[in-house]
Amino acid sequence: MQHLVWRLEPESPHLPLNLYTLHALIASRPSLIAGPPEVRHPLNAMLERVTAVDSLSRTGRDQVAGLRYALRIADR
Repeated sequence: MQHLVWRLEPESPHLPLNLYTLHALIASRPSLIAGPPEVRHPLNAMLERVTAVDSLSRTGRDQVAGLRYALRIADR
């Protein structure tokens, strides 16, 4: 998971693929982000970086929204 998180670079041509893969991974294994908050902080920080640059497609924005929702649920 961390490999994908660190690859969420706004300038990367592989951003859509990495975002899709990370979204699918978290959707199928939500326990990956259910641990201590230190596990979720890097993902949250990278999502902030990705959304700061308005280069996401509609699907990408939906995937980011899904990941943020999963993070909020994991913080409960």
